[in-house]
Amino acid sequence: VRVAARLLSPREDGLSRQDEVDSLRALEESLRRALTGALDAVYVGRVTGGGGRRYYFYAGTLEGLDVALDGVRAEHPAYPLDVDTTED
Repeated sequence: VRVAARLLSPREDGLSRQDEVDSLRALEESLRRALTGALDAVYVGRVTGGGGRRYYFYAGTLEGLDVALDGVRAEHPAYPLDVDTTED
């Protein structure tokens, strides 16, 4: 599972600014908590660049993914989330 969020005000090089770090940490923690709980997923890591941040998870099931992400979206409305899944 890949969850992507656009940065609110990326630097010219596409990375995050210091003033956005706390918000991004909170988003990451919410995603980690929601997906590991709902999907029994394993959080693999994140990549920042190109004005966005992508979070990666391995999940045994996708059942409940939408509900879990709805909760994260409600907690972090400033960050619209783009979700992609790929079978591995």
